[in-house]
Amino acid sequence: MRDAMKRISILLILLILSVWQVSAQTDYDAELYGLYLSGRMKGWESVMLRMETQAAQSADMKLLFDLLLAEYGYIGYCLSQDLTDKASVWLEKAENHLDKLLSKEPSWSRPYALKGAFYGFRISLRPSRAVIEGPKSLRNIEKAIDLDPSEPMAWFEYGNAEFYRPAAFGGSKTRGIDHYEKAIGFYEKNNAKISDNWYYIHMLMILVSAYETTSQPEKARETCQKILRVEPRFEALKEKVN
Repeated sequence: MRDAMKRISILLILLILSVWQVSAQTDYDAELYGLYLSGRMKGWESVMLRMETQAAQSADMKLLFDLLLAEYGYIGYCLSQDLTDKASVWLEKAENHLDKLLSKEPSWSRPYALKGAFYGFRISLRPSRAVIEGPKSLRNIEKAIDLDPSEPMAWFEYGNAEFYRPAAFGGSKTRGIDHYEKAIGFYEKNNAKISDNWYYIHMLMILVSAYETTSQPEKARETCQKILRVEPRFEALKEKVN
């Protein structure tokens, strides 16, 4: 009887810990989404630091991946704002976290897509390394697609690789947009969580920018309207549409 009660107590503790971890991750998601919508990216770093602390004490690979995705978003933001020192610091952290994740989940498609993106970030920091880092980026993205041909993140990064690589080196803005559209299609088909999801909004915003760059204003406007149907509180986008 005592042994049975002990086992029940252990199971209850594990259940409570599991619920707490899920709740904590949901809170992180909500915080990041709110920061993304408001454009208050300075707060993003403090959320990542808390995620990093929890991930270091946990064997939860989902939490570690969520941290990596947050780092991916923040590094991209830093590069867009010419905060290269900050981008370098977080890129090094992210690559260490990615190595840890891949050591545990070597057959998971998404981490390879992020690895391809991280090589792309390295090119942004040191364009002279493009000849070396570019093929590494593409190899990892292609591996992500090989592991899961319907993985949205892999196709989205394939889109980035095509869109931003110079045509002289095989890039194509047209193919890049095709891959973006394919990624978003897979995401909408395969993922239950479309609302309150910063990464989904991010993909759509990148597609808007791609349409604008290639002189397709009507498609850009339609995509903006689509975003506002998903998230009508996106005030900055309302101003863009109006």
